[in-house]
Amino acid sequence: GVSSSRDFGNGSTAQSRALYWISEADELQIPPDDPHMAERYTLAVFYFIAADSNLAPGDSGDGERLRRLQDGGNEADVVLHDSDSVQELTGWRQVSNWMSEKGHCSWHGVECHINGAFATHYGTNGITVLNMTNNRIEGMLPKEFGALKDLRVLDLSQNKLKGSIPSALGKAMELVALHLGGNVFTGTIPSEIGQLSKCTHLYLDENELEGSIPSEVTKLSNMQMIGLHVNALTGEIPDFSAMQELRALYLDSNHLSSTIPSTLGALGSNLLDLRLGSNDITGSLPSELGNLSSLRSLHVEENDLSGSLPLEFAGMDVLNELHAYGNKISGIIPIQIGFLGFFSELKVLYLDGNEITGTIPPSVSNMKNLVDLYLHHNKL
Repeated sequence: GVSSSRDFGNGSTAQSRALYWISEADELQIPPDDPHMAERYTLAVFYFIAADSNLAPGDSGDGERLRRLQDGGNEADVVLHDSDSVQELTGWRQVSNWMSEKGHCSWHGVECHINGAFATHYGTNGITVLNMTNNRIEGMLPKEFGALKDLRVLDLSQNKLKGSIPSALGKAMELVALHLGGNVFTGTIPSEIGQLSKCTHLYLDENELEGSIPSEVTKLSNMQMIGLHVNALTGEIPDFSAMQELRALYLDSNHLSSTIPSTLGALGSNLLDLRLGSNDITGSLPSELGNLSSLRSLHVEENDLSGSLPLEFAGMDVLNELHAYGNKISGIIPIQIGFLGFFSELKVLYLDGNEITGTIPPSVSNMKNLVDLYLHHNKL
C-alpha cells in the first residue's frame, strides 16, 4: 500500500487526517477505485505534514481547527477550501487550488499527463511533475511520494525540508529529475536512489547529508548532472565510469578523502564540469583526467593534493577554468603551456597557494584568452 497501518496511529498523524479528508471532506469525492486516488492522498499527506511543521509550539488557534479534521463538521471547509487559510496554515508562498475540490492536476506546482487532444490539467490523471521550489515548505518528505508512479520531475529545492530522504523514492521508477537541494536533509543518501534507472538529473546539494556516496547511485548510466556539493559526505570518491552521459559532477565542499580516482578520466567526451574542491583529497592529479577532451571547468582547489601538473592535461584543449589553489602541488609550470593547444583556451588559471618552483614560462603569453592568472604564494 501507499502507507502502512502504523502510519495512522491514533488518528492525529498526517496520514490519518489525509485519509479522513479524502474520504469525507474532499468535495471532489473521486471513487475509491480511481487509479489516481493514491496520488491525491499522497499530496494531502504532504500538505498535512507541512501544516503541522508550520505550527508554533502551543498553537491552539488554526492548529486546533486543523486537528479537528478527524472529528468531521464544517471546520474542514473553513480550513481547507479557503486559499488564505491554506496559506496561513502551511506558510507556503503559492497555494493555489491546494486541498480544494478541483482536480489535483490544477494545484500549484502539479502537472499531469495530457490525455489525447484534451489537457487533463483540471482532472485527476497521473502526476508527472511536482515543482514547488522556493515555496517555504517545512517538514519532512513523506515516503508516500514513492507511490507517484508517473512522476518524472520532483523539484522541492530551496525550501526548509528536514529529516532523512525516504528510501521509498526509489519506487518512483519514472523519475528523470530529482531536485532536493537547498534544504536541511540529514542522514545518508539512500542506496535505493540507484533504482531510478531513468534519472538524468540528481541534485541533493546544500543539505546536511553524511556518510559515503552509495555505489548504487554511480551505476545510473543515463545520468547527466549530479550535484552533491555542500554537504558533509565522507569516504572515497567512487567509480563514476558507468555514467558515460555525465556532463557535470559536483562533489565540492564535502569531507571526501583518499585520492582522485583515475577512472574519472573514463567519463569520455561528454563531461563539461568537474568540481572536487574543498574536500580532504590527497595524492596527485591523475594523468587520466587529460582524456576529458570536452572539459570546460576543473575545480580541485583547497585539498591536500601534491605532485606536479600532468603533461597529459594538454588533452583538455577546450578547458576554460582550472582552479587548483590551496594545495601542495609542486614541480614546475610545464614549459609546453600555451603551445599546441596546451591550455590555449584557458581564461582562468588559479595555482596560488601551492609549492610550485622554477620560473613562469614565457609561453604563457601565447594564452590569448587568459583573463585571470594567480600564481602568488608559491616558490617561483
